[in-house]
Amino acid sequence: MAFQVSPGVLVQERDLTNIIPAVSTSIGAFAGQFAKGPIDEIVSISSEQELVDTFGKPDSSTFEYFFTAANFLQYSNALRVVRAQNTSVTNATASGSSILIKNTDDYTNNYSTGQGSVGTFAARTAGVHGNSLLVSTCPSASAYEEISTSLVASTSTTNAVGNTTIAVDEGDNFNVGDIIQFSTTASTEDFDDGEFYRITAITSETLTFVQHPRGSGGL
Repeated sequence: MAFQVSPGVLVQERDLTNIIPAVSTSIGAFAGQFAKGPIDEIVSISSEQELVDTFGKPDSSTFEYFFTAANFLQYSNALRVVRAQNTSVTNATASGSSILIKNTDDYTNNYSTGQGSVGTFAARTAGVHGNSLLVSTCPSASAYEEISTSLVASTSTTNAVGNTTIAVDEGDNFNVGDIIQFSTTASTEDFDDGEFYRITAITSETLTFVQHPRGSGGL
């Protein structure tokens, strides 16, 4: 190492090309066409798992964008990601109409009061990912809950303890997935002495059921 024996100016030249900077503190920005997530909105991403949770797993259409962003996250934990708008991407709607709801702000400002005429529901995420949306509604109060003695097992049928099927008078009034309850207190709306069961199959006037996981005590 060079040094001076008397006061003066010492000029040193150092090669910094092999020094790795502290990129963990670096903030990056990236825009791409991802499978899901908000459109035209800046989202802070700190890990590859968070990238998957927010913008979806890579596929044949999005892998270039995904792996570019994921590669940066291997060296840093601060990436600002924007899902770019694709003109062919729309939100799934109850009516089947084509509409694009970019993000929460877009929904609040332009669609929250029923604009768009797309039916009762629209998927939160634009793209194929939103096509998996399933909504179930009860069209009437009786469809939600009904107390009836006319739909119980016929009086001529004997049902042993532990049976998983029961004969009813009107099988068409039931649907697979309905929650039913057997009780001895048909005169009250609070069937505290009964257990809940879920219908798994319907054959003519015979219901097949399993005990509802929540058991007794209400739906």
